[in-house]
Amino acid sequence: MSSQADPVDTPHAAIAAIHALMDGARNTQLVYVAAKLGLADVLYDGPRYSDDIAAELGVNALVLRRLLRGLVNRGLVAEERAGAFSLTAVGQYLRAGAPGALREHAIRSGEVQYPALGSLLYAVETGQSAFEHAHGTDFWDYLAANTEVNNSFNEGMTVRAEAIVDEIVSAYDFSPFARIVDVGGGAGVLLSRILEVHSASTGIVYDIPAITQKASAYLARRGLSGRAEVIAGDFFAAVPRGDLLVLMAVLHAWDNERAALILRQCRKALEPNGRVLIIEDLLPGKVDGGMRLIETDLSMLVIHNGQVRTLAEHEELLVREGFRLESVIETRSFDSLITASAAPELCRNARSTAAGRPRPCGGRRLVRWRGATGWNGTGTTTIQVRCCRGGWNSCRGTCALSSIMLPPGRYG
Repeated sequence: MSSQADPVDTPHAAIAAIHALMDGARNTQLVYVAAKLGLADVLYDGPRYSDDIAAELGVNALVLRRLLRGLVNRGLVAEERAGAFSLTAVGQYLRAGAPGALREHAIRSGEVQYPALGSLLYAVETGQSAFEHAHGTDFWDYLAANTEVNNSFNEGMTVRAEAIVDEIVSAYDFSPFARIVDVGGGAGVLLSRILEVHSASTGIVYDIPAITQKASAYLARRGLSGRAEVIAGDFFAAVPRGDLLVLMAVLHAWDNERAALILRQCRKALEPNGRVLIIEDLLPGKVDGGMRLIETDLSMLVIHNGQVRTLAEHEELLVREGFRLESVIETRSFDSLITASAAPELCRNARSTAAGRPRPCGGRRLVRWRGATGWNGTGTTTIQVRCCRGGWNSCRGTCALSSIMLPPGRYG
């Protein structure tokens, strides 16, 4: 049994807690139907009777009233008088165009994610994609075949990017890089903000053809068409050359083999002395209950067969594909900025030693962590990594020495 504190102290409370967990499916469907029918928009101007709403929407009046009662229980609407319902402050965020694009997200949750979650057992048993099992195709092909869902998804990604790009541009020094490639850059939100702040830089938004048209329009609206190019392509096959290749929220959508292939193409495209910047949330080596990233990781599992990774897992992929981890910067928005450079040839076969133990790699080794302070989360952790030939004591033939500044916390 876990040594963590038990939040329930009686069998009745434990049973009630499990019942509450099993109600998640009902919650998802109630919110989905409310969003799909546009109930928040219908109720925005004030209380209305459910019969009138049903007549306007062309739905069954009796069933709609029962649905609205369920939404009362969940704090999204209130029943002002018998049969008359109004929108709550929380429910207003399901309106079309409300901050956070929650209406669109609720619709995607009901139509796209919900069926895939029904195939979670299949994913656990086989390691294969729950989404493909449920929908008969992978997520990206599903988007290509469903224009409305595709537009909703891309709009959601744009909204999220716009919420965090200022913090990223403030936290990271993009000024040394003349040519920046935003790999899988979507609408070009991040590249646009970088170029607005760093006037000497130029850039490329690189994404699939279905998205690049949106990127061209976005860059034009920001007056950046003369400094930014939009290229359509497949990052599994090739990546445009650049001094800085940026991967924001890309790797978590792919399994290790596909993520490694993306990094391999980036390694080929990197200019001499160039860098790769990975912008991702980082899971700690040991998780505690209530962590938002656990839910994100489960979503990646179900929708993409991808994963949210620890720092050590990112490093393992990077070293495998010929990179050297250089620095990690944590932002307030939970995203971490991971910088890597091309490793010298001697280090190319090195393997991660996040557990503090050497791993043989064809006569080359990666020295164990050094100079660590605050490893238990009490302060910044500095790690020096040396790739060398020979034994631990002599470490002759050193070819790389990196100092990695980590935010407080454990990294497995």
